[in-house]
Amino acid sequence: MSSIKEKVTKADAEQVGETIVEAAVNAGKVKNKPEKFMYVGPPTKTLPKYVVYEGGLPQHVQEHIKACSALGTLFIKPSELTNKQLLLADSSSVDSMLYKKAEEYLSEVK
Repeated sequence: MSSIKEKVTKADAEQVGETIVEAAVNAGKVKNKPEKFMYVGPPTKTLPKYVVYEGGLPQHVQEHIKACSALGTLFIKPSELTNKQLLLADSSSVDSMLYKKAEEYLSEVK
């Protein structure tokens, strides 16, 4: 017979955490649920691909977005990942072109 602890997975724990935050938001105890952004652009040392930022973007990221607005389109909600990957894979899509612009910018910045 397995214990309750063994049945709880990381995904279960994350779901419980999200449910608690949602309940707190609905009860008015927390003003806003912290936004999460995932970076899906070209990786660098300071900007790894698929990293998730919660509660806003770091200052160095904001500075890069000011210098290259194409980078801003590569920060998405994690739930949009599959759709964004499909758009990036299509070489004729606007998303793919913006990815290439960001790649060019980041190659010059390194």
